[in-house]
Amino acid sequence: MLKEDAAAYWALRLEAIEREPRSFGPTPEEHRQVTIDEIVAFLFGQDTFVMGAFDGEAMIGFARFEREHGSKERHKGHVRGVYVAASHRGRGAAKAIIGALIDEVKTDPSIEQLMLAVGVFNTGARKVYLGLGFVPFGLEPRALRAGDEYVDEEHMILFLH
Repeated sequence: MLKEDAAAYWALRLEAIEREPRSFGPTPEEHRQVTIDEIVAFLFGQDTFVMGAFDGEAMIGFARFEREHGSKERHKGHVRGVYVAASHRGRGAAKAIIGALIDEVKTDPSIEQLMLAVGVFNTGARKVYLGLGFVPFGLEPRALRAGDEYVDEEHMILFLH
């Protein structure tokens, strides 16, 4: 993804937050207050990058990588904010996005493991992650609260080396 794609990312992330409120922390109102410049800083800061998927010119999915900052934790990275537009689900886009992200992370041998958290209700995403080699290592009860509903998240890890 390029910096020029920040507006498309902003719009697709808003769709993600609106359609999947149990999967994303911010509310639509909170996201609408984020500027494109803030999105660029968020996406293209030090130790972070985003993989995007496109159908022609239209962004249809994304996933963000974020590396830990502390000197004792720099061997770890996180997959965050994964989303594929509903119109493109079931076609392998999520697997391709996460696979490309993993391949990019593997170019840095100092990153030894990738972690993520996924709502236990999200069987499709869990299947993708398990298929790519992630293994569960814990359950966080009430990780998010969307209105009156709590969402438990399963934590997963992939050892790269």
